[in-house]
Amino acid sequence: MAITIVQQTANAVPSANTMLIRATSNQTGQPNFRMVCDIRNGADTATIARLKSDILPSTTEAFFDIGPVLRSMVVPTNPNVVTAPAANTTAARAGWLDMPNSAYQYRIDLYEEYGTPATVITGSKLSIGQKIVFQGAFSTDQTWGWIDTVRYPNALDPINGHKALTDYGGNTDVQKFRQVPSLSYGAISIGTRPTGNWERALITYYLNGTNIRQYFVWMPTASVNAFINSFACYPLNIRALPAGSGSTIKNACSDGFSGDYNFIGAGGSYYVTSYTVQFVDDAGSNGALYTFNVDPCDKWAQPTNAAPASGTPKTQAGPIHLHWWNEYGGTDTFVFRMKNRRRQEVEGRTTYGANSDVYGTTTLDRIYGGSYADVYTLNTDWLTDAEFTLLADLMRSPQVWLDDAITPTKEAMVVSTSFQLFTRMTDRLKQVQIDVRITTKNPMV
Repeated sequence: MAITIVQQTANAVPSANTMLIRATSNQTGQPNFRMVCDIRNGADTATIARLKSDILPSTTEAFFDIGPVLRSMVVPTNPNVVTAPAANTTAARAGWLDMPNSAYQYRIDLYEEYGTPATVITGSKLSIGQKIVFQGAFSTDQTWGWIDTVRYPNALDPINGHKALTDYGGNTDVQKFRQVPSLSYGAISIGTRPTGNWERALITYYLNGTNIRQYFVWMPTASVNAFINSFACYPLNIRALPAGSGSTIKNACSDGFSGDYNFIGAGGSYYVTSYTVQFVDDAGSNGALYTFNVDPCDKWAQPTNAAPASGTPKTQAGPIHLHWWNEYGGTDTFVFRMKNRRRQEVEGRTTYGANSDVYGTTTLDRIYGGSYADVYTLNTDWLTDAEFTLLADLMRSPQVWLDDAITPTKEAMVVSTSFQLFTRMTDRLKQVQIDVRITTKNPMV
């Protein structure tokens, strides 16, 4: 009895993709032969599902698609990157974020079944362990950017280093930078290492290239074993970090000062021109370093009365933030800062003759029930090639959330039907308009 794996899944696979297992056996000539595939949890304590496959015609191979089973084990939840702030205050969400159900660890056990009556031959078991399925949707033309040992590293890759799951830059630290507005929110995510865990993030402030402050933000113990660790590290998130002391207070600045210290000066001026974020594991090994260049431009500001007093009308929402699960399983954020518009799409049902007079000469239609949904038309600024690629991932993301700086974060979906990619050198700057619908419909009675 011998089973041979012909094709198996990668160490980490996006849940929206097909997940194929192909195997062959030297017992295919036995009566009533079938291959058996058990999908089990990562701890090998429970069976999620048992699949059986006949041999493919003219071959000795069996074929399984385990994707539909494992897809049901990954249930995305709101990433909570943004908590609606009071007027002119920093974000409440800071530090390491809880990302439950964003990934699931599993193992595969293969058996042979044959005989009269057919029985599963348990002595023929072949196991494949330490696999991860995560919430995401790969595009086949982006597979060049996926490296298992880098996105979910078990050791430092000496050539590629470590990459965050939200990283679309190159392999060197110089290429891993983002231009971020001073009043924006966002997070970067990194896969947990199978051996050794990410333990803290090292934050360094710079003023025109000079180091003016450095501190650690330690991860809460409960988050250490999560498959995906997400760190809220855009300017408003960094400023919201409370003061801590060494490693005794988690999700706080280890140097005893709040995140605003040396970030904002007198009168709201900015000390910081850039800052870096670097993941560090429990053995003191450094992961990838990311540079955030701070743009203090006023057009990124919140509305002046985003949380007004009772009876005071709210201003029009400012820039719109969209958050989504990217193809690597992390949370990405993009800010639409041009003219954004909101409309309501109404779906109604009608009944005839409800208002007719006694002679039946006047018959009016009347809406007696239906629903409506908010739809946003969002416009980007002029995009670089890297930002354009980022938006392509948004268009195919299975989970999107919208934040308008006035109401809490809402689940949404991109309803644009197509997205044209430009690859000519003369198309280096692009501007994109997309429609996003809030998924929750409001009933009309």
